[in-house]
Amino acid sequence: MPAVFASRLNSSQKTSITSLVAACQKKDSLLLSFPLGEADFYTLYYLNHTVVSAAAFTMNGTDACDCTAFTAPAYRNQGFFSRLFAKGLRRLPEETELFFYTDGRCRDTEYVLKALGAECVSKEHMMELAPQDLAALAERPAGKPSAATGSPAVSEQIQDGVPILTWRGFGGCVSVACHSESYYLYGLEIAPEFRGNGNGRRLLFETLVSLCTRRCMPVRLQVSGSNDTALSLYKKTGFRITETLFCYLY
Repeated sequence: MPAVFASRLNSSQKTSITSLVAACQKKDSLLLSFPLGEADFYTLYYLNHTVVSAAAFTMNGTDACDCTAFTAPAYRNQGFFSRLFAKGLRRLPEETELFFYTDGRCRDTEYVLKALGAECVSKEHMMELAPQDLAALAERPAGKPSAATGSPAVSEQIQDGVPILTWRGFGGCVSVACHSESYYLYGLEIAPEFRGNGNGRRLLFETLVSLCTRRCMPVRLQVSGSNDTALSLYKKTGFRITETLFCYLY
């Protein structure tokens, strides 16, 4: 079968997908990349032992999933992605919200999203804290929040083979998916009565320092372009915007 499922990519698949992505980036001047070692699962389409279309599905919490897909320019508009997409959907819970991200540079992508009936719902920034900045963060003075005391408690669970760590404290919580090559931070939330007193900053700081003691890897996250408060917090912490994406909901 040309279309195959993979829970993890082997070295041959990674090499083939890297070439595929490079061809798309050259054709469309794309800034987007493919999560070679971070997705929960992949669907791939082969022709002559070469991957000509690939999709990655990355769970974002328990009821949302991000889909990243590339199809080689010479093989577009032939239904390859549609088959990969259908194969991936069968692996997801029925009520899962599926999100696509585009930088608006590829007209073929816009055409496919329109054909799927996906709706543009927001503009998102991809941000990253580099390993060296994560290590340096552990040397900063933490400071003390004024509205909550104590250290956050951390719990761990496994979702589809990926460890999910959740910190609770300072009137809020935040979760981190621990992939093989990076961390993905999501769900940072502070209860209304604890906001405005530095508790979000402290919870984020404590979480990142804890990650550094486990393994120093890039920390990535997505944040809405309209969330000025969160953007300011992440920038002050050391995160840098790596991509600005338009978010489509299927």
